[in-house]
Amino acid sequence: MKKILLIITPGRQSTEALHYALHKAKETKGTLKVVYIIDREMTQDLQNNLAEIGFIGDRPGEELSDALNKEYHARGKKVLEEVEKQARTFQVPVESELKTGSYLDICEEEVRKETPTLLVATEKKDSFLKKVFEGSETKRLKDRVSCELKVYQS
Repeated sequence: MKKILLIITPGRQSTEALHYALHKAKETKGTLKVVYIIDREMTQDLQNNLAEIGFIGDRPGEELSDALNKEYHARGKKVLEEVEKQARTFQVPVESELKTGSYLDICEEEVRKETPTLLVATEKKDSFLKKVFEGSETKRLKDRVSCELKVYQS
């Protein structure tokens, strides 16, 4: 049976990507696996931005990290419930999972574990300088996975 893997994060969500993944799963009579990733880097970036604008002190405490992680987990569960509901509407078998860690590492791990025929992901909008110095995240993802990859803009 074919498996479609859909990756979602707080900063990488696309209705088009979800609809494409559901359509492909239905079309191929496959299953949909949805993984919501809470990227530690994103949480740290948010804390740094809040410190830079003076909203919080230079050294945010663990309470802030914990509060952000709790909020992201609550949002993630809500998003996964909505995706499951839409999959049931389309009569597509679905399983979902919420994970915390590095976006690229978890994508690679899930592809290795699930062996999907298709990975559907959404590209995060990065600054020009970040792309110049770190390269394209989509290119790094393509280099790390062995299945077909379909990427949407967030």
